[in-house]
Amino acid sequence: MEQRQANKVDNKDNNLQNVENMEKKQKTPSKAERKAAQKAAGKQAKEAKKEKAEAAKKAKKQAKQDKVRAIEQKKSEARAAKKAARAAKGPTVWNKMGSAIATAAAAPIYLHDRIQDASDRFFIGCGFSLATEYHDMRVRYKGSGAKMVSGLFALIIMVCGVLLTMQHYTVYEYAYNGRVLGYVKSEDSVVGLLDVAGDHMSSNNNGARIKFIAGNNVTFRKVSAAEKDLDDADTVMNKLTYMTDIEVSAYGVYQDGKLLTVVETRGTADSLVKETLAHYKKPAKGMKLEQIKFAKKVEVKQLDVMLTSVQSKKQASEQLLKGGNINMSHIIKEGESINSVAKKYDVNVKDMSGKNSEQSVNNLKPGDLVNMEKKVSPLEVRTVETGKMSETIPYETEKQETKDLYKGESLVAQEGVNGRQIISGTITKVNGKEIKRNIKHKEVVVQPIKKIVKVGINDKPKTASSGSYAVPIKNNYVINSNGKFGSRWGRMHEGLDFSCPTGTPIYAADGGTITKAGTFGGYGNCVIIKHDNGQETLYGHCSKINVSVGDKVYKGQVIANVGNTGRSTGAHLHFEVHVGGKAVDPWSYIF
Repeated sequence: MEQRQANKVDNKDNNLQNVENMEKKQKTPSKAERKAAQKAAGKQAKEAKKEKAEAAKKAKKQAKQDKVRAIEQKKSEARAAKKAARAAKGPTVWNKMGSAIATAAAAPIYLHDRIQDASDRFFIGCGFSLATEYHDMRVRYKGSGAKMVSGLFALIIMVCGVLLTMQHYTVYEYAYNGRVLGYVKSEDSVVGLLDVAGDHMSSNNNGARIKFIAGNNVTFRKVSAAEKDLDDADTVMNKLTYMTDIEVSAYGVYQDGKLLTVVETRGTADSLVKETLAHYKKPAKGMKLEQIKFAKKVEVKQLDVMLTSVQSKKQASEQLLKGGNINMSHIIKEGESINSVAKKYDVNVKDMSGKNSEQSVNNLKPGDLVNMEKKVSPLEVRTVETGKMSETIPYETEKQETKDLYKGESLVAQEGVNGRQIISGTITKVNGKEIKRNIKHKEVVVQPIKKIVKVGINDKPKTASSGSYAVPIKNNYVINSNGKFGSRWGRMHEGLDFSCPTGTPIYAADGGTITKAGTFGGYGNCVIIKHDNGQETLYGHCSKINVSVGDKVYKGQVIANVGNTGRSTGAHLHFEVHVGGKAVDPWSYIF
């Protein structure tokens, strides 16, 4: 037990000894640590030396600057003294002239637009005068450099004053294809936005290539700033991107040099040409396509046109397949005439008009819009087919005259039937229509049966119905609101009431046969005519009847006179039209 305790004490002493040795070892720096400490001390010494050198350099520089300032101060004081001496002597001739011209130059230039050329000549003259005056000064003040410098300085001040004043009262007018859009302080205010505006317009118009080019379709001109509102960047952008008469670079499809249609891109144009050719590739049943090509020269060429002249792919495809009319617009440019524009678009001058249809195209000037309408033919595709096929033999129509019908009437006595035949050989077509055939063999399978039509040759009698009705009263009649066809006072009014004086002639609305001529209930004295088409017309409240039942009457014949008989409250004609036994609105049948 004692032995174990002794061992514990020894172990504890040993542990304490090890801890002391470790602390001692830690307090003693290693060789590497001593070397690193020396290196850090050296670096600090170098930095201190460098800072000392920079401080000395700054002090030297400051001293030099102080010396320069002192010299400048002395020079300034000397110049002030000379200036005071000159002031005491009074202003020189040069000073007076420079002051007067500078003051005059500061006046607003209200008529800048009208005197632009004159002002240009003025500045050229000023330049020449300044050069001459400078030469004279060198001679005059050859021995006195100070006076010469003073005069020259006055001249420079004068010129700068004039130029600055002109700059302050001058702005730039910007225009698109000659049409003024607005005013800006500098050209850069517009030029910097042209590409952005062009890209924006192109993306909003199905990728159409819209370009604004400074010096080309966008031009600038210096003008007076008087009464001019300047556009900011947003206003310039809006004016460029909201124009409707935009010119774009597009592609036209030409046939034998004649423009047929205009599309956005060359790819679209080439695709449409190929699709038109492919439309006719399918031959007739039993035939083989030997050849397919355009009958005339077809080209795709770039051209600048108004955006409104560009057609969609669907429109252009129909144009190339079927032809038709296309409408185009163009803005007249400098150097262009109405004849040169007509030649460019292959149109006649008579098919051109100004923006205002009443404006003569011969009076158009640069910047004006001209509209054109052009009739175009389809692309002509020629095909050659060979083989054997079945085709229809159209029936013939034979007309035979007959006295059983009136002139203008006809009757089909026998319907026609097409025949059929088998042919073998070569057929040439243009746009699917046969223009030439070389038949080697033909066999009729079914004979056609002709159509026979009977045509009338007899004159139609005056009493025959024409199929349309005339107004039964010729003049001086009135139809008031209560006299129209329709519901009235809770009951149906089945005709028209023509109010007119008693005794006014009543005319047959159309030819036919009299089926009623006498008293007929509330109609009083009444006439009814049955026409050839089975319809009837009724004429009521007559004062006198001039026809009898069974009479044949013609259109416009006097059959009675206006009266006030039957259930009537005043002199008038009650007129009805019956179709299929029912009354209808007469106005729908009167022509």
